[in-house]
Amino acid sequence: MENPRLKQALASWEDWPLDLSVPPSVVSQLNGFTNQSVVLDTGNHRLVLRLNRTNADLLGIHRDQEYLIWQSVATKGIAPELLYVDKHQDYVVYPFIEGRIWSSADLLNPGQLRRLEEIISAYQTVRPEIPARNYIDYLEHYWQQLASHPGITPGISDQWHQFLPELRAFQESGWKPLLSHHDLIPENIIDDGKRLYIVDWEYAAMGHPDLDRCCLNETTRSPVQPVINWINRLWWLLADTSQRFNTGK
Repeated sequence: MENPRLKQALASWEDWPLDLSVPPSVVSQLNGFTNQSVVLDTGNHRLVLRLNRTNADLLGIHRDQEYLIWQSVATKGIAPELLYVDKHQDYVVYPFIEGRIWSSADLLNPGQLRRLEEIISAYQTVRPEIPARNYIDYLEHYWQQLASHPGITPGISDQWHQFLPELRAFQESGWKPLLSHHDLIPENIIDDGKRLYIVDWEYAAMGHPDLDRCCLNETTRSPVQPVINWINRLWWLLADTSQRFNTGK
């Protein structure tokens, strides 16, 4: 089935500040949860065109903040360069990275984890001028949208309200915010054999310094782990409301 948004984006290729002599053509589709992305062949190199999810603000995504963070980490070679942003924030274009997407097996490899630790430490030195994430507000934003969701059973509602005092104590515990990806899963790590690239920064924010490391190790007893669990739990319920969102994460 033809995608009218993709067709419209491709039709604007001459607006992109790139040296393209022929219209780009779609050669493959990339798997993703939040957005829809395709690989483009331009004759002399390949690009990725990412169609942004509509109503992304309902998932706590703020595109201006994402682009600021993306550009900041790209200057350090941590993410692919952001080549073009549609003025309506409907899509972005960036280079296609020739490499292997990580799997869960990489998270069991000490050598691979050391490489990833270097990347995390590198982007945590980036200081974009954005407010620190308030996890109470962030999770309440999710919860309020789920008031009538059939997945919110009385049991889950009771668990949520029992968790709120713990969440408030966590938010007010004095942690120092550092740049956190907030979705550091193997699918967002690309390995070209020499270096790692991290993609999909839409959930990134100045957040808890241990959050990304805990995302990689769900057995940790860090106080941030219950927060991660609730973010994931509520996010998947929101994603299930496909009437309001595009297909995908």
